[in-house]
Amino acid sequence: MEDREVLEEGLTGNLREIITKAVCGSGKKYFRYANYLKLPDNHIPTQILGTSVTQLKMREPAIAPASQQEETGIKVTGTYELNVWYSYNNSRGTDIAREVISFEEGVPLQEYDNSSISLVEARALVIKTPQCIEASVERDNRIKVEVEVGFFVEIVGETKIRVRVYPPGEMS
Repeated sequence: MEDREVLEEGLTGNLREIITKAVCGSGKKYFRYANYLKLPDNHIPTQILGTSVTQLKMREPAIAPASQQEETGIKVTGTYELNVWYSYNNSRGTDIAREVISFEEGVPLQEYDNSSISLVEARALVIKTPQCIEASVERDNRIKVEVEVGFFVEIVGETKIRVRVYPPGEMS
């Protein structure tokens, strides 16, 4: 450590500030939704034959500023389509129930450097595509489908870094 201090004392140069974009915070979170599909009145579901979750569409993520109850995070919104193939009326027929499900969630930032000059951009990536975890027939002739999805988010901001600038030939 003493060698380092001596080295720094012996060097001359000016400090410059560089303003650059950098990732100032990131986080990830998994969400589980319970979706209830209403069927036509004349369809009394007997059994779930298959499920699929398709058409995930995300809107541009937004920065959710810190409040007294919550920390700074990224708001992730979008939709997915839920498809359930089921038999009804004591397995006398089959049909497919389709519904577009909307979601809006806040993903908190675990690592956040709030000393950036300005926040520029929010990014969100899907780390677990929406998947059906469980599907069941409910007593009130509805179908309950549990879906899980995961997001990774990061916030990009402008920040300053300081570098020492040396005259030509001094660092050789």
